[in-house]
Parts: sequence; structure tokens; C-alpha cells
Amino acid sequence: MISQETEEEIESQILSPRIPSKMEKKEREPQNPFVVLLKLTGLYFGNRNKENYWYYKENFWYYMGMLRALIMCALASYQAAVIVYKLFTLKSTNEKIPNTIFIASWHIQAALSMIFVVYWQLQGHLSQLFNVVNWPKANQNLSTHRSIRFTLIILITFMLFILIYITLNAYVLTTGKHKYFLTDLEFLEIFGTEQYRYFSVFVTYLASNIWLIVLVFYVIISIIAHGEFVRFNHDLEKIGEIDEEEESIRDQLLEEYSDHINKAKMVRIIDHTFEVYTFLMIGLNIPTTIFGIISCFTAPTTEQLLLALPAPIFCILQLVGLTAVPARVHTAV
Repeated sequence: MISQETEEEIESQILSPRIPSKMEKKEREPQNPFVVLLKLTGLYFGNRNKENYWYYKENFWYYMGMLRALIMCALASYQAAVIVYKLFTLKSTNEKIPNTIFIASWHIQAALSMIFVVYWQLQGHLSQLFNVVNWPKANQNLSTHRSIRFTLIILITFMLFILIYITLNAYVLTTGKHKYFLTDLEFLEIFGTEQYRYFSVFVTYLASNIWLIVLVFYVIISIIAHGEFVRFNHDLEKIGEIDEEEESIRDQLLEEYSDHINKAKMVRIIDHTFEVYTFLMIGLNIPTTIFGIISCFTAPTTEQLLLALPAPIFCILQLVGLTAVPARVHTAV
């Protein structure tokens, strides 16, 4: 037998159920994989809705995240600007100039990538993008899921490589073996005297990782869009293969037509979000690749050649990510 107190408790829960708090809702909701990826940059702080009010307006950490992102962008932009300024004011040239130009172009790309992440959030582009592009489930679109997993493996591999490469440069700087350094030491004195060289190396490390993450973010968006159109074309080809009634075929065609409208909207939003980003990255990739290759040919020692060799490799992979992967989307449309 249920006691009277228990009955009253059950009745009260039915009539006035407890409303979960915002924190409980946040813990229950699965984290958007796109958001997780962008949070790795340290630049993600949220989006702005259509009414131009800030999400989590009452949240202090939202504004702290925005401040952190702006400071990071300012540091990377300042470092890129100073390197370019020092490059144009050089009084003499040497064999390290091609690699210095490569580094300057690389810093510009990294700074622009950081600025784009902040800009997309302030303009609400990311919220629009997340509404039309969905991360595929493991049991659906297996080909797309495998491509994304392979891309993430490449991301992790290159992030580890960047860490090793920057650590190696810091070791060369610490041990005083400056002859192996690919650029003049004055280009490391961005923030003042020699004691801030390591801070400049640290900013380069952060900017390089963010550049890579933003590129992978764009590639994954393109892979998902390609998978959606491949699935759509496959479903469209199957209509009418089996003897069906005319009304059934008409309903399927109307459904596919509606689906195509949604996918066309997805492509428009993707193009609108990334068109300037891809234009600038491809434009800067050309001189970066050229001077990266030149720095390999002009390396006076084998050690410097090994340090310069990753430069053109990164540039070629970037060009593939910016052109070959999106081209598959337009082929499938």
C-alpha cells in the first residue's frame, strides 16, 4: 500500500513538475561538434541572433570570451604587421629572405583566419551555418563520416607536428644555434627585446594551430555538403525504378524538390560565409608556396633544408583543401 504522503508527493510532481535549470539543460544537450572544433581555437564565444541581441547576455564569461578572442587577434595581427614592416625596411638581403617572406605571408593568413572566426560570430554567420549543416551520424552517410574522421586525423597529426616544429625552433633559440634558424633573429623581436622572443614563438604556435583548425572546419563543411548532394542524387535516381503509381511518384518528386530547395539554401549560406575567406587564402597561398619552395632550394645546409621542407608541404595541402574538396561539391550539385 502507498502511504498518503507518497501519494501527495506523486500528485504534486505530476501537477507541478520541476523545471530543469539552465545548467541541467546545458549538461543534457549534446555539444555541437562544430562548436567543439571551433572552441579549440580559443576564439569561440557564441553567436548573435536575428534580433541583434547577444546570446547568454547575462553571462559574464561570454564577454570574457569575446575579450580573449579580440586580444588573440590583436596579438597575431600586430606580429604579422611588424614582420611585414621589418621586411620592407631591411637594408640588406641574404639567403634567409625567401623564408622570411614565407613566414610573413603565413602570419598574415593566420591573423586573417582568426579575424574571420570572430567576424563570423559577430555577424551571426555561424548560427546560420549550423542551422543548415548537420554533423552526420555514425550510422548514416558512412562515406561522409569516414572522410570527416580522416580529416580529423590529419588535423591531429599536423597539430602534433606544429608542436614538435615550434619546440625544435625554441630549442635552437635556447641553445644558441642560430645558424640553423630560418630567419634573422630580429624578426623574433616583435614585442620588444630578446627576452620576448619566446613569446613571439608562442604566438606563432597559437596562430598556426588556429589557421589549421579553421581550414579543417571549412573542409569538413564542404565534405558534409558533398555527402548531402550525393545522397540526394542517389535518392532521386531511385524514383520510378520500381513500378509505382503515378501519385506515389509525384509525391516523391515533390519531396525531393523540397529537399533540393533546402540544400540549395545550404550551399548559398556556405558560399556567403566562406567566399571572402577562400578568396584571400587562395590569393595568399600563391606567394606563400612560391617562397616556401625557394627557401628549400636556397637552404645552405641539410639541417636548414629539413626545417624549410614542411613549408611547401603545408601550402600544397592548404591549396588542396581550399580547391579540390569544394570542387567535389559543385560536381555533385
